Amino acid sequence: MIFKGRVSKENILFIITLLFALILNLIFLPQYILGDQLHYRAFYDSITSFGISEGFLFYQNSLGSSEPGYFLIAWSLSNLGFQKDVVIIFFNILLAGLSFKIFTRLGAHPLIATIITTFSYYSYVLFFAAERLKFSIIFFLMFFLFKRYRNILLSFAILCHAQVLILLSSFGLVFIKNIFFNFFKKGILKKRDLYAVILFFIILAVSIPILGQHLLSKFESYYSDRGLSDLLRVFIFFILSFFYSKNKFNVFLLFMPIFILVFIFGGERINFLGYFLFLYCSLHYRKGFNFGVLATTLYFIYTGYNFLLNITNYGDGFYGI
Repeated sequence: MIFKGRVSKENILFIITLLFALILNLIFLPQYILGDQLHYRAFYDSITSFGISEGFLFYQNSLGSSEPGYFLIAWSLSNLGFQKDVVIIFFNILLAGLSFKIFTRLGAHPLIATIITTFSYYSYVLFFAAERLKFSIIFFLMFFLFKRYRNILLSFAILCHAQVLILLSSFGLVFIKNIFFNFFKKGILKKRDLYAVILFFIILAVSIPILGQHLLSKFESYYSDRGLSDLLRVFIFFILSFFYSKNKFNVFLLFMPIFILVFIFGGERINFLGYFLFLYCSLHYRKGFNFGVLATTLYFIYTGYNFLLNITNYGDGFYGI
C-alpha cells in the first residue's frame, strides 16, 4: 500500500495540487500558441530534422539561446517521438509536485503550498511561458530536495538557464558566510565544506565564460528596461523577507545579487527570483498564514487570473503587458 492507515491532510493536498496542475495544463496549454510559445513550438516540431550538432545551431538561431540543457532535453524527447504538449504537461506536473514539497519543507501549511503552486501568476508563467527557465527551476528544486546526484542536478539547472546562477550566487553567499563564521568561531573547517566552496567557485568560473556571450546579449536586450520601479518591486520582497526572517544578515546576502543584477535582466525577470527568496524567508512564519505571504498570494492570484484570460482570448499570457 502507498499510504498506511489514515491518509494525512498533506498527502491529500499534494494529490489535489497535482490534479489542479493537470487540469490547468489540459485546458490552457493547447491554447498558448503565440508569444514565445510560437517559437518554442516551431523549434520542437522541427528539431527532429537535424542531428545534434546541426540541431544546436538551429536552436541558437530559433530561440536565441546558447544554454544547451533545454536543447538536449527537447532534441532527445522530440526524436523519441513524444509530442511537445505531452512532454510539457509531464514536466509541469513534476514542477508542481516539487514546488509543493519545497514549500512544505520550508514550513508552509500544505494549503498555502497548494494555493501558491496552482493559483499563482508565477506558477502560470513557468507552466505556460518561460519554458527554459521552467526546466532550470525543476533541476534547481531537485538539487535542494535530493541528496544524490546533487552536482549533476545543479549543473543541469545552470545549463538550462543562466539566470539560475543568480540564485546559486545568493545561496552560495550564505553558505560561504556560515562556513566562515564556523571557522573563526569554533575553529572548524570540514573537508566537505571546503570542497563545496571550491566547487561553488569552479561552477561560477566555468559557467560564466561559457555563457558570457549569452549574458551579454541579455544585458544589451534588457538594458532599456531598467528603472526605479524595478528596484522598488524587488525592494518590497526584500523588506518582507527581512521582517519575517530570523537571520537578517542572511536576507541581505540572499538579495544582494538580486539588487545588483536587476539592472541587467530587468525587473520582471528578477521579480520572480525575488519572490522565490521571499517565500524561502517567510513561509516558516505562522506556516505561511502571515500578512506578507497572504497579501502577495492574493495579488498573484489576481494577476494569474488575468494571465489565464489572456491565454484564452489571445493565445499569449503576456498580451498587452
